[in-house]
Amino acid sequence: MAEQKSAATSALEWLAELKMREQDSAEKSWVERGRRIVKRFRDERGLMHDGARLNLLWSNIETLFPAIYARPPKAEVSRRNKDADPVARTAARILERALQYEIDQYPDFDQHVRAAILDRLLPGRGTVWIRFEQEEVSRPGDEGDDDAAPAAVPASGPVPLLGGGAASAMAGEIAGGGGMPMADMGILMPPAPQPALVPDIKERACVDYVYWEDFRHGEARQWADVPWVARRVYLTRAEGVKRFGDKFRQVTLNHQPIGMDDESARSGKLDSLKKAAVWEVWDKRTKTQLWVAEGFDGVLDERADPYGLEGFFPCPRPLYATQTSDQLTPVPDFSLYQDQADEVDLLTTRIKGLTEALKLNGAYDGSSPELARILEGADNTLIPVQNWAGLSEKGGIGGVMEWVPLREVVAALQAAWQAREQAKQGIYEITGISDIIRGATKATETATAQDIKRQFGSLRLQNRQREIAVYCTEILRIKAQLMCDIYSPETLLAMSGIDGTDDAQHAQAAMELLQSEPLREYQISVAADSLVALDEEQEKTQRMEFLQAIGGFLERAVQAAQVEPALAPLAMSMMMFAVRAFPAAKPIEADFDRFQAELQNRPPQDPNQGEQAAAQAQQQVEMAKLQQQAQADQMRMQADMQIEREKMQMQAQLEQQRAQMQADVDRQRAQLEAQRQTMLDEQKIAFDRWKAELEAATRIQIANITSQHKLDDPATQAATAEIATEVRQ
Repeated sequence: MAEQKSAATSALEWLAELKMREQDSAEKSWVERGRRIVKRFRDERGLMHDGARLNLLWSNIETLFPAIYARPPKAEVSRRNKDADPVARTAARILERALQYEIDQYPDFDQHVRAAILDRLLPGRGTVWIRFEQEEVSRPGDEGDDDAAPAAVPASGPVPLLGGGAASAMAGEIAGGGGMPMADMGILMPPAPQPALVPDIKERACVDYVYWEDFRHGEARQWADVPWVARRVYLTRAEGVKRFGDKFRQVTLNHQPIGMDDESARSGKLDSLKKAAVWEVWDKRTKTQLWVAEGFDGVLDERADPYGLEGFFPCPRPLYATQTSDQLTPVPDFSLYQDQADEVDLLTTRIKGLTEALKLNGAYDGSSPELARILEGADNTLIPVQNWAGLSEKGGIGGVMEWVPLREVVAALQAAWQAREQAKQGIYEITGISDIIRGATKATETATAQDIKRQFGSLRLQNRQREIAVYCTEILRIKAQLMCDIYSPETLLAMSGIDGTDDAQHAQAAMELLQSEPLREYQISVAADSLVALDEEQEKTQRMEFLQAIGGFLERAVQAAQVEPALAPLAMSMMMFAVRAFPAAKPIEADFDRFQAELQNRPPQDPNQGEQAAAQAQQQVEMAKLQQQAQADQMRMQADMQIEREKMQMQAQLEQQRAQMQADVDRQRAQLEAQRQTMLDEQKIAFDRWKAELEAATRIQIANITSQHKLDDPATQAATAEIATEVRQ
C-alpha cells in the first residue's frame, strides 16, 4: 500500500512538473509563435489574413534545407590513434559497417532526421529519440514448433562471446568427428563446413521523430544541466494494455482524432480511435526511466537505467534555432524577419489591387449608344453610328468618349514592385541567402562578383551545416553504444560481414574490445561525414592522390634500400605513417601491415652486405654500360651492312629496270616502223590503182570528146563523175 501511494505521489509530481513546464511563459509564448509559423509555412489562409501573400518562408526553407542536409550521412568509425593496431581497426570496421547497414536498410534515420531539421527551421527545435528494439526472427518451418524457442538477449550489459571450448565443441558436433565414411566407395568424405551463426533475435536501434510540442525537458540554462527529458506518445487502449498490462484500462483516453465531433465522441462508436497521452520520462538525477499518463494517478512502469548510455538521455541535444545563454527556449528564424515578410505581403496585396485596377474603363455620350460596343468588335471592324453629323460636330469619338486615366495606376504599380524587391533583399540579407545560392544572377556580373557572393552565402551556412553534422554524429554515437552494450555478437558480425574480409582473424578480439567499456572509447571514434552535397569526383581524387604519393615514395624507398638495406624498416615505417593518414587507404591498410610484418621477420643481413651490394651494383652498372656499348656497335655494323646490301639490291634492280625499259623501247620502235611501212605500201597500191583508173577514164573522156557519138552508158557516167570529183579536190 505504501509503494502504491509512493508511486501515485511520484506520478502526480511528474504530471505537475510537466504541466508547469508547459505553462512556463517563455515556453508557452514559443509554442504559440511556432504554431503561427507552421500555419504560415503551410499557407493556411483561412486562419490568417485574406490578402495576397508571397510565401518567402516556404521559399527560404526549400532553399536552405538541401544546402544543410543533402543526403543521409555515412558512418565514419576509425581509430583515435593512427597506429598499427589490427584489433582496433577490425573493431572500427565492424561498428562502421553495422551503423551503415542500419542507415541504408531502415528509412527511419533519414526520414526522422529530416523531420527534426524541418522543426529546427520552422518553430526552432527539432528532436529525435533513439530506442532499442528486438523481435524474434520467423523462418519457414517455425510455425507450430513450441520447443524451439530463441535465446533471449539481455536488455543491457555485455553479451558473452562464443569462444574457447564452447566454440571447439560446437565445431566438433557440426563436423561429426572429422570425417564421414562411405561404405559403398571405401573413401572418407571431407568434414562438413561449419555454418555461420545466425542470430535468432533481430535487433536494431530505432530513430523516432518527436513532434516539437511533444517534447519537454527540465528547466536549465545549458543542455548539460538539464535534469530530465520527456516525450509524449499516444497509445490506443489495446496498445497500452499490451505494453503496460491491465492497469492501462484505467487510463483516460483524452485524445481523439481530428475531425471527430462531440456526438460521435459521446456515442462511443469511435472509441477504438481514441488514444491516451503517455509521457516517457528519463530522470538523470535518479537514473530512472518511467511512464506516466495524463488522467492516471499511478506510474505505468519504472525501470533503472536500461541502456547505460554515457549521457543517460536516449536523445542528443535538440537542434535549436537562435538561443541566448539565459535559457534553452529558442527563437525561430522566421521571427527575426517576420516584419519584413509582413511588409512583402502588404506590398503583394497592394500589387494585386493595383493589377485589378489596371483595366480599360471610360464614359461615353448616351446619345450614341452604339459606342458601347466599340470594344466588343473583332479586329478591323467598323461600328455604325446613326447621327454621324452630330458626332462630327462634337469633335468625333474623342469628343463623346473619355477613358479613365491609367498613368497613375501604372506608376503606383511600378513603385510597389520596386518596394517589394527592396523588402525581399532585406530578408535575404538577414537570412544570409545570397542570390547565387538561389540560382539567380545577372549577365553583367563578373565571375569574381559571383564567387564573392557564393563565398559569403556558404560562410553563413557553414554554422548550420556543422550543427546538423554534429547532431547526426551524436545520434550515431548513441546507436553505437547500444550496439556495443546490448546487441549480441552474432548480430554485429552478421551485420558487418567481417568474416568475408582479411580482418576475420581479428573478429573475436575486436568484439571483446567493443564490449570493453571504457576501453573502446579510448581507441575508437564515431562520427558522421559531411552532409553537404559532395563532388562525385572527390573519392576518385583521393584515391589517385594516395596512389601517386605512395607510388612515388615506394620508388624512392626501393632505390634507397638497394644502396643501404638498413633503411628498409625505416622507409616502411614512414610509408605506414603516410598510409594511415589517407582515408582512401582503409580497405588495403591490412595488406600494408602484413607486408611490413613480413619485412620485419626476414633474417638479419651481413653488415658489409651494403658495401658489397654497392660494389656489385657498380659492377652491374659498368657491365650494363659495356653491354649497351657492344650492342650499340653491333647494331651499328649490322645497320651499315644492311645499308650496303640494300644499295646493291637497289642498283641491280635499277639496271634490270633500265634493260627492261630499253627492250620495251626497241620493241615499240620496231612495231611502229613496221606499221609505218605497211601504211606506205597500202598507200602506194591505192595510188597506183587510182592512177590507172584515172588514165583509163581520161582516155575514155578524150575518146568521147573526139567521137561524134558519145558513149553514155552507166559505167562511163560513173567514171566521169569520179574523175570530175577528184579534179575538184
